Amino acid sequence: MRVAAWLQTRVKRALAIVRDGCSLRATLGKRRMFRTFLRDQSGATATEYGLIVALLAVGCIIALEALGGNLSSIFIKSKSKLE
Repeated sequence: MRVAAWLQTRVKRALAIVRDGCSLRATLGKRRMFRTFLRDQSGATATEYGLIVALLAVGCIIALEALGGNLSSIFIKSKSKLE
C-alpha cells in the first residue's frame, strides 16, 4: 500500500508539472521531486546486490586464472587419451 501511495503522489506531481508548464509551482515541484529522489534510498539495496555480484565475478575470474594452467593440462591429457 505504501508503494501505491508513493506512486500516486508522483503521478499527481508529474501531472501538475505538465499542467502548469514552466510556472513557479512547477519549478518548485521539480525541486521537491529532485530532493525527494536524492533522499530516497530504496534503490540502495539493488546497488549493493550489484556490487556483491560484481565482486563474486571478479573472484571467479581470479580463481579461474589461478587454476587456468592446471585446467589446461587436464584437458590436454584427456584429449590425448581420447585420441
